[in-house]
Amino acid sequence: MSNQYKEGFDILKNYLKEKYEVKTILLNNVDDAWYPELKNIFINKNYAWRERLIALLHESGHVQMDLDSFSFYKMKISHVDFDYASDYIKSKDQFVYLLNEELAAWNLGKKLADSLSIAIDEKRLQKCITNCIMSYVKFGLKNIYKNTIDVDSILIK
Repeated sequence: MSNQYKEGFDILKNYLKEKYEVKTILLNNVDDAWYPELKNIFINKNYAWRERLIALLHESGHVQMDLDSFSFYKMKISHVDFDYASDYIKSKDQFVYLLNEELAAWNLGKKLADSLSIAIDEKRLQKCITNCIMSYVKFGLKNIYKNTIDVDSILIK
């Protein structure tokens, strides 16, 4: 029996390679991430194919924002730089920027998957989007407000 999620993953991986010259690399125990300076996407090999596809869909949104000619900067609701390497949100402006970028990546990735006729588990995708965005909300509130808000009471899953 064929695995529709592996097939979808391969279609998306090949599209990213052909259009953007981006290499998708499966590795054990890594955080899913887009590395623009390397033109590489790392996806956790420990995931099932359904989760690998969803992760690649999201990272493909980041690729599109960074490499497509329409330029993500035209879409930004603020012009605040956020350094992912610092792993710390210092202002509400950075927080809003981060949330906007993450939501845009999900939306662009989903739109690309639809345009490539890639079958996705819509319920699982929505759950992943919600969990990821809520984790950023919790992370951002904790960084900005420290202990003045009990963010530990915010449930992500």
